[in-house]
Amino acid sequence: MNQNFIIEDKAVTITDSVLKFLIFVTVLLPTGSIFGVNLKMLSLGAFLLLLILVKKNIVILKTVFSLVPVALFLLASSLYSFIIYKYDSSYIFFQAKDILVFFLMFYILMQYARFENKYQYIADTIVKSLYYVGLIKIIILLYSFYIGVPVSFVILNISDFLNVPIMTYDVEDTYISRINFTSDLIIPISIFYLLMKFYRRGHSKIDTFMLIIILFSAFITMSRFQWAFTLVAIIFAILLNISNKKSFITLLFLTSLAFLSLTFQSVQDALLARFDEKLVSASDFERIIQRQGIEQAISEAPLFGNGIGYYIPNLIRSDLAKYSYELQLHALIMQLGFFGFIIILLMILIPLIKSANGLSLNIFICYSGLVVIWISSSLFNPMLFSSSAGVAMALFYMISKLSWLRHRSSKYI
Repeated sequence: MNQNFIIEDKAVTITDSVLKFLIFVTVLLPTGSIFGVNLKMLSLGAFLLLLILVKKNIVILKTVFSLVPVALFLLASSLYSFIIYKYDSSYIFFQAKDILVFFLMFYILMQYARFENKYQYIADTIVKSLYYVGLIKIIILLYSFYIGVPVSFVILNISDFLNVPIMTYDVEDTYISRINFTSDLIIPISIFYLLMKFYRRGHSKIDTFMLIIILFSAFITMSRFQWAFTLVAIIFAILLNISNKKSFITLLFLTSLAFLSLTFQSVQDALLARFDEKLVSASDFERIIQRQGIEQAISEAPLFGNGIGYYIPNLIRSDLAKYSYELQLHALIMQLGFFGFIIILLMILIPLIKSANGLSLNIFICYSGLVVIWISSSLFNPMLFSSSAGVAMALFYMISKLSWLRHRSSKYI
């Protein structure tokens, strides 16, 4: 009998390890592939197989059941698109797959956390994976400085080698350059989580070090939206614990860290470059052009859209995913119509709102605010509907379910 318990315990430990690897691969490698091997699909398959072996089939069944509304919606949208599609219909499958993968990643993490009470474990794993992303960015900067080549040169080679989309540009006369992973949008959520953990459960040196690395990772995204999102996450965490003396310590520490960073010329150059009028105007001009074309397409089919996978032939952002635009929310309305857009928005919001049931009013307001900002990121970049976006949604869910955040909130608020 004891032998069976030992074997079962080892099997569960292995299952947890495979899940951790799946999260790491999803965050570090958005495409999930390296050397032509799709590690994300392999680890997902191994995880599902282990769930069956350890008799946790209920997790798979609940995941499939949760995905039924999504699958039916995508099936109906795809059939509609095949009937009315005006151009290349080959992208119907690809956009439908993107949406399905997003929800699959969320629901598999959600259901496993629910049935195994792994909210803390999964949240910590996601944060740790972002910490590793931050370390990778630092290594890239140091390597670029050591061999004397622009950071963008190193990034582009890594992107080509791993087939991973990483945004970058160089800042003149400095080795601080933009390094922006697809998964970086999880950063503000993870910072909120780490600060809340610090206030409610105490902190360790490792957590503090991870926070510093993740903050640096947020800085070199060189994204104005990311910076604003991160700042809001920090402010919310401090306000929720304003009566806790640790909030003052945090504010003092982060303010000192910011002022210390600003003493470095490279940091000043990076900030000036990011707010350079020419760079900002060029970025905004591209979005203005997209908005005009997308709004015209919306006016042609406002209710049900032009079809999933639809793209404007003379307005293509990427040859690999022609349906993808910086203005992702606008593009979704163009493709799915207002009717389809509302449905898919509800499919995102309902699980998160239900998970927040029982939170104090103050925490619920801040939590909802972060969710809204996260979704609104798609007004500027195509951040939704990827496996890493599914991880971001899962982190929101895990945070709302943590017992120490739910049951001790009245002490500090």
